Order: sequence, then structure tokens, then C-alpha cells
Amino acid sequence: MKRLFWEILEIKINPRIAKFRNNLVVKMKTNWPTKKLKDLLESFDAGMWGKPAPEGKGLLILRSTNITNEGSLDFSNVAELDIQNKIEKLKLFDGDILLEKSGGGPDQPVGRVAYFVAPNHRVYSFANFIQRIRARSDLIDSRFLFYRLLLLHKIGFTKKLQSQTTGIRNLKLSLYLKTEIPLPPLKIQKQIVERLDKIAEAQKLNDELIQKSDELFQSLLHQELDSASRDWELKKLGEVCEKIIQAHPSKFFKRSFHYIDISSINSKSKTVEAFSTCSIDQAPSRARKLVQKNDILFATTRPYLENIAIVPDACEDFVASTGFCVIRANTEYTIHDFLFFNVISRPFIRKILPFQRGANYPAVSDKNVYGIKIPLPPLETQKQIVEKLSAAQEYKKQLLEQKLKLKELFDSVLHKSIE
Repeated sequence: MKRLFWEILEIKINPRIAKFRNNLVVKMKTNWPTKKLKDLLESFDAGMWGKPAPEGKGLLILRSTNITNEGSLDFSNVAELDIQNKIEKLKLFDGDILLEKSGGGPDQPVGRVAYFVAPNHRVYSFANFIQRIRARSDLIDSRFLFYRLLLLHKIGFTKKLQSQTTGIRNLKLSLYLKTEIPLPPLKIQKQIVERLDKIAEAQKLNDELIQKSDELFQSLLHQELDSASRDWELKKLGEVCEKIIQAHPSKFFKRSFHYIDISSINSKSKTVEAFSTCSIDQAPSRARKLVQKNDILFATTRPYLENIAIVPDACEDFVASTGFCVIRANTEYTIHDFLFFNVISRPFIRKILPFQRGANYPAVSDKNVYGIKIPLPPLETQKQIVEKLSAAQEYKKQLLEQKLKLKELFDSVLHKSIE
């Protein structure tokens, strides 16, 4: 497993992706004819709900929760329901487009879409919060239509067409069906689809590499931190940390300060991605923990989400939310990177989860976090472990940066080709 990890580490990110951006764009003419969406459809069907069925006995039903923001389908949690008597009408076929007609939220308009292709040729249907769109193949390429509808959601068009009832947003389907869709010749439609599909495939491959790198990193992490066969001392985390000052920001700053809350953390990259500037007289009630570079922020609310990050060097005059346990290495015993790799390890997360309390906002206390025991090899050994693990993390960082570049490329080509 370790050898496989380092083989994957040798993969080079394609540096030429920006160079063929222009070659991927088929610029839409402004004078293409348009048709209303309703005139381009073979069918426009509503889904339905049914009774839960025993595993393996019901029909696989896709819900709005299976639709991602990027237009793909997540098949990891599919419901099984008893609607066998409706299977002929509600069976999905490859090329069907699923439209989220109810759902959404304050920061996510209803109207997400996904393109259906059955995995492993299994039979699927769709639930009542979804509308199935089936295109007329003589007028429009179904995948071209999907990309057009995806763009409409990305630019916020569907936000104008939603109504709200008791917290659930509903898409006004009659207005949605009147949406004008540009109609280049089918040959041009297919060229656009081909180019967008190439980028989408690169995104999929990159996501798979990120997932694989996570799995292999955790394997390497477990191997490097496993103390079972080593003569390493075990200590509670709190025994190798310095105490943190907790007080109102006015005790430290005269006018303003920078504030880090849980939303500032990117749980994927384990970095502080954003922060806010607050005046002393408007300090949030939870802004109480003075932090410095190399402190580790461990979010105690919903710890299973793993909102964990190291305060970067550039952060000065920063205060963190009391929603974090701040872990500051006592350099007499340990180094901050070694502590960081311990607290992001799966064994550490598994040990902390039983301490969660609260139904709506399950949380643990700082005392719980500080009470978890970690292995403590000699400082020189810690440095060697950190060096190995940091190299592995660097590869994941490259993949995450590539993910962002691919998303920017996809959105750019989508806008230029279909808008």
C-alpha cells in the first residue's frame, strides 16, 4: 500500500490544460433560433413517493439529495421504495435529465439538474421532488439541453422562478417550461457537448485521484503513527500543549481584529480559507480565543465534519471562535505539524466521536479533545514522520488546486459555448 502511494505521488498534473482552453470553445452565435423548453420535450414527468421496501426488494429511487451542485448523480445513498406498479411509467432511461423541482435553500436555489446514465445497467426511478425531462432527439441533443439547463442554474436564473412554502422552495414549472433554449444545428450541439464532456471526464478523474490520495494518506498516516510495535510513550494531548488565552478581544486590540469561525475552514484542504474583520464594539460573542501562527484549530461542533486547520504564518491579530479547541504545541515535547497529523487521523476522530452531546448541534468539549491520548516518539522521530506525511499532503494540495482550475475551465467553456 505504501509503495502504491508513492507511485501515485509521481503522477504529474497536466500543465497544458490552460493552453487548450480556446480550442475547447465553440462560440455560440447570437442569431441561433430559439424554442421554448416545452417545445423541445418528448415528456415532462413528475415523480412519486412510495412506502419503504426491504433492502433488495424495492425499486431504486433517486431523490433531490442525490443531485450534486455540479450536475452529477451521487449513487451512494439511494432509497428503495415500493412503487413496482408504476415502474413502466417512471423507469429512467439513459439520457433522461432529472430536475429538482422542490428543495433548495437560502444559499442554493431550487432547479439543479443531473444527467442520468444507469450504473451497472440497474433499473432506477425518481421521487416526487424531481421532474423527469426527456428531450426530442430530432430537435436537440439531450446532453446539450442538460448543459444549457445546468448553466441556467449556475447563473441564478432559476432563483427568479422559485416560490417558497414552509421552508421548501418550489420551482414554478409553467414558467420554467417557457424558457427560451438556443438551437444551433445538431452537429454544433454535439461538438459543444464533446468539448464539455472532455473537461467533465478530467474532473471525474481528478476527483477519483483525490479520493484515492485520501485513502492512501490515511493508510500511511496509520502506519507512521502506529505505536503498537514501537516503544513510544502515550500522552494525553493536553499534556503536550500550552494553555490558550480566552478573553474579550478588547483585552488584546484597540480598534479591530480578524475573526476565524468554523465557516472559515475548508475541511477538504484543512486550511483557513476566509476570515472577517470585526471592530471591537461589534465583536461576536464567540470571538474569545487569541490565536497565533501554527496553532491548530479543531472544531468541536460536529467533529465528524473534520473542520480542522493550522493557523497560517500570515495570520496576525486573529481571534478564533469558542467553537474551536485551540491546540498549541509545547515545543519541549512536540512540534505542531506532528500534533496536526495526529488530530486529523481517523483513530483520533473515532476516539472523540463518543463524547458528542446534543441532538441538533452535536459537540464535544475542549476537555474531551485534550483528553485523547496520542503517541509521542522522540522529537527527531517526529520530524522524520512529519517530513514523510507533508510530502503526501503536498500531492493532495496539487490535486485540490487542479480541481479548482478544472472547475474554472469548465464554467468558462460552458458560458462561452452555451450562454
